[in-house]
Amino acid sequence: MDFILFKKLISIEALIVFYYLGSIFIPIIIYFSYKKKSKLSFLNKINNNLNTPNKSYIIILSLISFLFIELFWRILFEFLISYIQVRDKVMEVIIK
Repeated sequence: MDFILFKKLISIEALIVFYYLGSIFIPIIIYFSYKKKSKLSFLNKINNNLNTPNKSYIIILSLISFLFIELFWRILFEFLISYIQVRDKVMEVIIK
């Protein structure tokens, strides 16, 4: 009943499950959106005009940005988990 009345927040275990689901599905979504880019004509024109060294830079930049996305995803969930832990401790002190 406390969960329905928002006296108790989502459990930390649920956040961890959502974190792993997101960290798995983010790369899958990025992969499929990259595969769909071939259907977009303006992206094809850009891709055809790039020479090989520039393509390698773009791949490296894409990998670096992917790592930053995953890092920020992790930081977001660590913040949420620590917020819930602090709130639970404060509620324990208030209730006592």
